[in-house]
Amino acid sequence: MDTNSLAVRPIFYLRLGVAVLSFIGFWVCLARVESPTAVSLKGPGLSRVVPASPASADSTVPEGGGGPAGSGSQEVDPVVMIDPGHGGLDGGTVGNGLLEKDWTLKIGLALAVELRARGHQVALTREADETLPLMDRPAVVNAAARVALLSIHFNAGTADASGVETWYSWPKKPETMARLHDAAGVPVAGVLPDDGQQLALAIQAAVQSSTGARDRGIKNREDLAMTSRTICPAVLIECGFLSNAAESRKIQEAGYRKKMVQGIANGYEDWLKNRWTVPAVPVVVAPPSAVSGADAEH
Repeated sequence: MDTNSLAVRPIFYLRLGVAVLSFIGFWVCLARVESPTAVSLKGPGLSRVVPASPASADSTVPEGGGGPAGSGSQEVDPVVMIDPGHGGLDGGTVGNGLLEKDWTLKIGLALAVELRARGHQVALTREADETLPLMDRPAVVNAAARVALLSIHFNAGTADASGVETWYSWPKKPETMARLHDAAGVPVAGVLPDDGQQLALAIQAAVQSSTGARDRGIKNREDLAMTSRTICPAVLIECGFLSNAAESRKIQEAGYRKKMVQGIANGYEDWLKNRWTVPAVPVVVAPPSAVSGADAEH
């Protein structure tokens, strides 16, 4: 036997062993990369890491579910706040025997059911016939990160007035704008995107399409408390005229109210896909006492 081949053989086996170990190490590393153990939740007030496994993910998503059903999104969907207008001692407008506070609550509760069924987290300013002062409502909304506010109302006017319209406020109250600029890191003189207008456009179009009601368009009003004092994008939806006999009859029909609710939900989801900003950091805002007469509820 060749003595030279005997001397080379240990070196050959050593190199072969190193090559095998390297090959095994490569596939182990690749398997780890393709099987992540955590996902990052992004957005102001939402930055943290949670387990990605199905067994533990349920405990990290607040009650009500994550993003839109079927979206496959790993990002927690912040709460959308529904505000059924008026309530309790504040009955709102009256028309054809209908009291506004009763019908805003019916729409608000049905909308909450619809949005939750679609996988969204929902909260309401009221869930029963209770009095909630106007200036307390923005404070309730601002107490946590909200993705949007949907305030539900009904209109009154001349007997022939009819249709749906959606209101927003931009710019908002100076103190609210200051907090928005601070949260976005934009100088006061800088320009902030107006998500409220986009939300109003989306909901108005979807509601009109769903109900076939007269389209009264979107409108900007700076003194509406619910839209001008809330940190998140906010709209006030006038779902029809109680003072119109034909429209008041429709409002009493469960089928028509379902179309209204589905329209609002569709508009909200249309906007959600293309919104410009993420929810601002929660800021508890005390209700103003000296200027309560300067704000309108609608």
